[in-house]
Amino acid sequence: MNNEKVEFLFNNNVEFVKKLAYRMKTNNIDVDDLIQVGLMGLYQAARNYNEKCCPYFLSYASYYILGEMKKELRNNQLIPINKELARIIQYLKNINNNQSIDELSKIINCSKENLLMALTLKENMKSLNDTIDNIELISLVCYQNDNCFNNEKILESLKTLDKKSLDIIKQKYFYNINQEEIAKKYHCSQSTISRIEKQAINKLKNNMKT
Repeated sequence: MNNEKVEFLFNNNVEFVKKLAYRMKTNNIDVDDLIQVGLMGLYQAARNYNEKCCPYFLSYASYYILGEMKKELRNNQLIPINKELARIIQYLKNINNNQSIDELSKIINCSKENLLMALTLKENMKSLNDTIDNIELISLVCYQNDNCFNNEKILESLKTLDKKSLDIIKQKYFYNINQEEIAKKYHCSQSTISRIEKQAINKLKNNMKT
């Protein structure tokens, strides 16, 4: 893509990166750092963009922007996860956590200090992942309806979609999977996927206007 087009795509979407950064910031990292890496992702997306493959630039660019922001968040954890903590966290994912700290530490064969640290990190990781998933979906609706950038309204609108529609939207707009590939996954025709996608987008837009 020529430099003029790259510059146009970049300059016209800087505010979008800033909006995402402010919604993904944590106490662990300065929002300016998130904006900086997000802009790096935006620039990379602008250079690689092919409108024949993906008609919506922001849906394509979101993959790059969010990828850089996620990487920055992971690299700036206040507490590094060593092998022992990783082992405990993995163990916690597969057992019932209703036991006391003393009981769990004996079952997992670890110190109570490491167990408490792992429990904290596990919750923080879950919270971060949930936030990122919401941001991905929020950004889709926001670039379609930029004047209605309201988290609560968007999340309420998303709840009205059935699981299949939500999955199709996410695959198409954030993982750049085309309708043909999505149709193979669901064992249906491409026209069926196209219809579901169109209905879902229209439903989200209508809900955002109310």
